[in-house]
Amino acid sequence: MLGVDTAALDAQLAARRDAEARERARETEWARYNSAVAEHLEEQDKLERAVRRDVATAVREFNVAQKPQARREFDLSAEACKADAPLRIGDHDPRLGPSSGQVFAGEDLEAARRLELQRAQQLRFVREQISAKETAAAAMKEEQDFAAARAEAARQAMIAAEQEHEAARKEQARLTREANEDLARATAARAQADKEHEAALAAAAVEAAIDSDFLNERHSVTVSAVNPTRFIPANFKGFTDSEVAAIRQSQLEQAEARRKAEAANAAHEAAWAEAQAAQRRQLELMERAHERDVHAVRAELAETLTVMTAEQRTAEQKRQKDIYANRISEDFFAGFGQSSR
Repeated sequence: MLGVDTAALDAQLAARRDAEARERARETEWARYNSAVAEHLEEQDKLERAVRRDVATAVREFNVAQKPQARREFDLSAEACKADAPLRIGDHDPRLGPSSGQVFAGEDLEAARRLELQRAQQLRFVREQISAKETAAAAMKEEQDFAAARAEAARQAMIAAEQEHEAARKEQARLTREANEDLARATAARAQADKEHEAALAAAAVEAAIDSDFLNERHSVTVSAVNPTRFIPANFKGFTDSEVAAIRQSQLEQAEARRKAEAANAAHEAAWAEAQAAQRRQLELMERAHERDVHAVRAELAETLTVMTAEQRTAEQKRQKDIYANRISEDFFAGFGQSSR
């Protein structure tokens, strides 16, 4: 093929085959090593089990072959020694005489009474421990209930604050919406009134024009001074000075009325903008007050939880240190050494 280095490709294939062959050889060697280690461990396990079995067999055979007389406890297991009465039964033993006024080594005549006192002390100690644990558990439950009640009260207060803020926000939104609707109605009514006024002015202008001397070309108002039977045609080519003055006066009045209407509209818009700004400021103040209230409630809740956690940690440390330490009081040992042995 053109443009392909076949020698380089063959070298790459050969290098890849060599790497795969080395990897297979390494895996084969690793498997053989693991198999040898497993066989060695199995042999060692068999050897250990055989040694343990031999030792157990030797001990069992020694115990079977040993004679009773060779045992160290043989003297204690004699039936005659077990049947013999003790050297003294008590202070009122009739076998005792003046020479028996001694206490033998290992003798404990008050053992039964001392054991009874010790059992009574141990029972009292256990009951005190149980009572202390029950009291601590009741106190812990009371603390947990009180903490849960405080947390629930804080949560209810936060919910109430949220609900109050939401109600205030809805009321403010309702008032704003009603004010906007009133403004829209007032604007529409003013626009309709302006439209009707313009229409009335246009109709009046049309009526005046229809009945005017100019459009009707009344010749009686244009009689020539030279010939009464002739009229002056030039008079119908424009308005008279008085008509022009009246038109200009009407235009000035209309401009003044428009200026006043625009000024009133601008004042109304400014007043409405000021009202909206006041409402926005009121909403911002309400939002800030609500945020402060929420922050205060959260801070109080966090402080309450911190105090509760510290109190629970202190109570737990006290229980672990004092109640569950299982210390024996000093009066438990008061019964020891009170009687002769």
